[in-house]
Amino acid sequence: MAIWIPDLSNRDGPKYLRIVEAMAEDIATVCLPAGTRLPPHRELAYQLDVSPNTTSRAYA
Repeated sequence: MAIWIPDLSNRDGPKYLRIVEAMAEDIATVCLPAGTRLPPHRELAYQLDVSPNTTSRAYA
């Protein structure tokens, strides 16, 4: 099973909002289908090189 890792490279603004925007875009384009489990906060934070607080804020 692949882990969802958003592409934040062409986005501006706070990192947590970049994650939210990428998530919304990937849901809209079915790159992130309904029912897909998101990675744990810490794992996504590690993959994106951000703090776990940033991913927690995006998930909230």
